[in-house]
Amino acid sequence: MRKVLIFSVILLLFGALFAEEAVNAENAPEKQKIFYIQPTFGFGTGFSLFRPTISLDADILVAKLAKSDVYVGLDLDFRYIVLQQVIGPAPKVELPLQVNTVFDFATPNGVLKSVGLWLSAGVDLIFYRGYYHRPDKNGEMDYYYDAHDSLRCFAAWGIGLDLLFERNIVLKLGIDGFGGIYPDLTVTAGYRF
Repeated sequence: MRKVLIFSVILLLFGALFAEEAVNAENAPEKQKIFYIQPTFGFGTGFSLFRPTISLDADILVAKLAKSDVYVGLDLDFRYIVLQQVIGPAPKVELPLQVNTVFDFATPNGVLKSVGLWLSAGVDLIFYRGYYHRPDKNGEMDYYYDAHDSLRCFAAWGIGLDLLFERNIVLKLGIDGFGGIYPDLTVTAGYRF
């Protein structure tokens, strides 16, 4: 009986020590990332009405300020514009190539790890089918498409927030330029590596 009691006490002590180490490992601050890649997928709406969006951010840490970390990098997007109010009626593909800056603010909340304010600017390549107006049999104007695809360049810009949750899940919210002028609301979700 005495051996069982001693064995139980030793087992409880070691169990408590291992549990304390596990709790300390969970609460230990996460190692600072000097570089991250963040793919996201979602949609945009506004003047584009509806456009599926794939985004890839690749950023490197350039400064640690008192309340935020500053990252600079690339913001590459692929947008398929299904419906829109401007730039003609044909479906289009947008490829914005942008440089971005992210101000990442750590949060004390356990679920939300950080909030990042991002700004981006660059060039927006839009591939589309050229079209022209011509009256149809009833005298109404109708769109006719050229046989060749066309390319137009616009200014690309954006501003928004990256909400980084635990397990590195990211919700990216922002306003992007559509056709260089028009604002479009963008909502994407992804993962930060």
